[in-house]
Amino acid sequence: AAATYTVKLTVTNLAGSDSEVKTDYITVTVPTMALLWGPYLTGTTMTGTLVNVKTNLATTVTVDYATEAEFTANGTYSQTATDGLNTLLHHITLSGLVPDTLYHYRVTYGTASTDDYHFRTFPASGAFTFVVLSDTQDQLPLFSQSERFKLVADSIATQPDVAFVLIAGDLVNDGSDLANWNRFFDAGRERLANTTVYTALGNHEENDALYYEIFGLSAYYSFDCGDAHFTVLDSNTDISAQTIWLDSDLDTSKTWKFVAFHHPLYTSDPNHFGGWANLRAEWEGLFQTYGVDAVWNGHFHAYERYLEDGIQYMVIGTGGGPLYQLSTEKYDGYQNSLENSLAYAKVTVDPAAETSTVEIIRVADISSDNA
Repeated sequence: AAATYTVKLTVTNLAGSDSEVKTDYITVTVPTMALLWGPYLTGTTMTGTLVNVKTNLATTVTVDYATEAEFTANGTYSQTATDGLNTLLHHITLSGLVPDTLYHYRVTYGTASTDDYHFRTFPASGAFTFVVLSDTQDQLPLFSQSERFKLVADSIATQPDVAFVLIAGDLVNDGSDLANWNRFFDAGRERLANTTVYTALGNHEENDALYYEIFGLSAYYSFDCGDAHFTVLDSNTDISAQTIWLDSDLDTSKTWKFVAFHHPLYTSDPNHFGGWANLRAEWEGLFQTYGVDAVWNGHFHAYERYLEDGIQYMVIGTGGGPLYQLSTEKYDGYQNSLENSLAYAKVTVDPAAETSTVEIIRVADISSDNA
């Protein structure tokens, strides 16, 4: 967005032979403040979260927030936070929050403010729901993220009480290109403003500094939500170094253990039939030793489910990228699959019932030629 002005200029050539006063007009376009990315939520825990925004012009940013009870009672926000920076990209920490509590917030950037958004802090225990998907990238000029990923993101936004969304890599087609990230944040705007996102590195992120700057995450890390432990790995590089960390990370008393990374251990991808044997050799033994319940991957753009030694392995590369066809022959442990569809996994953890259930939400069907 920009404001356009017409400016009148008058020039007198006193030093020259022509002393006539001359008038001319020029058009000047002055950009106005706008949000390029966000707000988007990262790093949520029981007692905190990060509110992130990127503006087109350097400015200061504040976040006003309140619990739903306070906001409903008073119609306003009781607390304010800022990073105190005059810059383009902001990561503003909200701390000292109450577990399992719905908060309202708005972002003020320059003289403009967003609508009211909301988020919920993680519970200490009890039932909760989260979403898993992967490969949300587009393929220009065939289709953009607004044509496919946005359909998935908008569907997720309609799901009630989603604690967070976990994306197992390849969020964009070129992680070093800002235009790719602009399209990602534009397509996912509503979902990202109201639901925390956790991410894993895919091959298309290219380990670029932009990824780390945007999400503030390490290449591999873990977090807890309720009675579940989540481990996010980087399947692109330094596999053996992560194995040592993984051995310690999975040694937790949490009831459920879930793992996510990009390249699948099991797949019927005709170009990589069986999966990534090097990852199986390094990590599968630890998954079995520590009783991992499920492993989510992407990279192959379809849904696949395998059961191996009591562990559910699921490929959920259906977030918006160009869709692929599985081999007619299926690898050992194969249970089910879905091709030519945009979809995501909705997972509900219920300690009272002692269950975790996965529902595949089918958003749209795509023709086999990807048109």
